[in-house]
Amino acid sequence: MTKLLAFTGSLLTAISLTGNCYSQSTYQKGFVVTNNGDSINGWIDYRQWDKNPGDIKFKKDFAAGDPTTYRIDDLILFAIPGKDKYVKAAVTKDMRPVDLNQLAYARDTTESDTVFLRVLLEGKTSLYEFNENKRHFYIREEGKEYVELMYKVYLEKNSVTELAAYRQQLNNLIPLSKRTDQETAFLKKIKYKEKDLTSAVEKINVLQGAESYYIRVKPNERISFYAGAGTVYSQLNFAEDDPFISDLEYSKSLQPVITAGLDLAISRNLHKLFARFDLGWFAINYDGSSPASSKDTISYKLKINNLSTSVSVLYNFLNHPTKKLYAGAGFALNVVMSSENILTKKYRSSSTPIYESPYRDLSSGWMGFYARAGYQVNKKIEIATSFKLNGTFYYTMKPSLLFVNMNYHF
Repeated sequence: MTKLLAFTGSLLTAISLTGNCYSQSTYQKGFVVTNNGDSINGWIDYRQWDKNPGDIKFKKDFAAGDPTTYRIDDLILFAIPGKDKYVKAAVTKDMRPVDLNQLAYARDTTESDTVFLRVLLEGKTSLYEFNENKRHFYIREEGKEYVELMYKVYLEKNSVTELAAYRQQLNNLIPLSKRTDQETAFLKKIKYKEKDLTSAVEKINVLQGAESYYIRVKPNERISFYAGAGTVYSQLNFAEDDPFISDLEYSKSLQPVITAGLDLAISRNLHKLFARFDLGWFAINYDGSSPASSKDTISYKLKINNLSTSVSVLYNFLNHPTKKLYAGAGFALNVVMSSENILTKKYRSSSTPIYESPYRDLSSGWMGFYARAGYQVNKKIEIATSFKLNGTFYYTMKPSLLFVNMNYHF
C-alpha cells in the first residue's frame, strides 16, 4: 500500500511539473489599449478576478520571458475575448457596507477613485461592475459620466432595511412614452446582482430603441458530466483486537470500480474551485488465514459490495484551459448492497470444521472521508485518485482504500 501511494504521488507530481514546463497556466489571448490609443495583441495573465484588478501582466509573445506589467494609469482598456473586458473609469464609490455583520458600525461615505471596471453590457446605456470590499454596479449613458447604481442596507432597532434606489435609477432611463406599469413591472423584481441587472439594462436599451453591441460572456458551462472505471486497492486493518480475526494474515484486495457523476464549477470561466458529486460501485474482498505455525486452522472471508455516493470540494492548482491538476477532500456514504463474512475454525483436536456465517453483523452503510487528486487533459480525459482518510464498516474493522480511476467527461 505504501508503495502504491508513493507511486500515485510521484505520478501526480510529474504531471504537475510537466504541465508547468509546457504552459503558463493562466495566460490567455487578449489585447490592451494604451493611453495613446495603440491596441496591442498578446497574452494576458488572466486570473478570472473576483475582485477587480489594479494591474495586469502582459506578453506580446507567449514564449517571451518576463511579462510587462500594465497598471491603471497605463491603459484605457484590456480584454480577453470570450472571457472578460475591462475599461478604465473615474468613479465615485458608495462605501457603506451591506454585510449584516458590519451594519452596526456603518455610516454613509463615498470615495473617488480610478479603477478598472468589468464591462457587463455596452449600448446606449452601458453597465459595469466593480468589486472591492463590496460589489458596486455602474451605468453610463452615451456621452455622460459613470453613475453608481445605489443599494444601501440599514440596521435600525434590530431591524434590517434595504434601500433599493437602483430600481428607480433604472426606471428613469426608460423613455417617458414607454414608462408604463406594464413595461416597468420587471424592475420591481430585479435584485442587485450581475444577472438581474444585465438583463434589466439590456431590456432598457431595447425600450430606448437601441441594441446592445456588447454583452458580457456568460460563464462557460459550469456542469460537466463524466463516467469512468478503475480499480480500488485495499487492505484490512483493525482499530483494536478482535477475537479470532484480528491476528490473521490477510490478502490484499484489488477490485474494479465503476463511477459516474458531475462537476459543478463554483467560480466563473476557468473554474478553479468546483464541487464533485459522484455515484460509484466497488467491492472489497479479503481472505484471512492463521499463520502456518498455528496449531489450529482459522480462516475468515470477507466480501462487501458497496454503492457509494460522495460529494467533494476540489481546487485546480494547475488551471490551464486544456490541462487541470486538482486536489481536495470529500465525504462518502457507502451503502452495503451485499456482504459475505464467514469464519471457519478447524481445531487440531477435531476433524470437523466449524463455520460461523455471518461472523459479524455488518452495518448496512458506512461513511468515509477522502483525500482526492487528479489530472484532466483536453477537457475530456481524467486520471482521478482518492484515498480514504477515515471510516469503518464495523466497530473494529478499518479498511484502507486507494482508488485510481480513468474518467471521460461528456
